[in-house]
Amino acid sequence: MIKPLLETREGRTRARFHEDVKIQRIALVSTGGWWELENFGTVVGILKEFAETAGVQFAGAVLRPHALLLKKKGRITQEGETVLNAVKKAGRELVIEGKMRKETLATISYPLISREELIVKYNNLVQ
Repeated sequence: MIKPLLETREGRTRARFHEDVKIQRIALVSTGGWWELENFGTVVGILKEFAETAGVQFAGAVLRPHALLLKKKGRITQEGETVLNAVKKAGRELVIEGKMRKETLATISYPLISREELIVKYNNLVQ
């Protein structure tokens, strides 16, 4: 995907996609088990850096913390449906508008329970 030829852009060593690679934007879709959005910081940073290196736009990040709570007893919860519908909406926004709206991303990422409740549930699952 990436040409093995290096160049300098804005004082940084970079590369580009091969000409036949038509990627214009890169978006991150990621889930995690922990409560805070801040836990995604490293992977978001890596994708932003990769987009910069490849010379394409970073289109944003769809982040779902404590994703394990989207299902209960193997079935998607009502809150889970809300989140999944928002994920689909974010995808449509990205395709049609070229970006995802902050409100849509907030719906995907909103806390389902308090941090303290999650810690208790999580610890009970793994003990």
